Amino acid sequence: MNKGDFNEPLPAADDYVNYAAIGVFSPGHGMPDLIGTVVEKLPSGGCFGFSLNDHALQDPGYERAIDDLVRVGQVELAFEEYGDHLTGLGSKSKICVLRKL
Repeated sequence: MNKGDFNEPLPAADDYVNYAAIGVFSPGHGMPDLIGTVVEKLPSGGCFGFSLNDHALQDPGYERAIDDLVRVGQVELAFEEYGDHLTGLGSKSKICVLRKL
């Protein structure tokens, strides 16, 4: 598995059709604009799956970034579900999958 920094060119990026970022997006860590950065690297038809926990969802920028990509026709929201994340702490998370158009 290759590891990369989305702020740098991805190693062998052309070899991948789909990306996943679970536990990456959070205020002060993976910021909302990173969603669009990843989508730009996807080929048409490729998917980007990621999670947004309750802490991230408190920042409206994450959902705004998704809404903006959908609104301009760059992606479709292929899947979205909000549910348990850390049940012992009562924390929840939203799982999203964007498909690039």
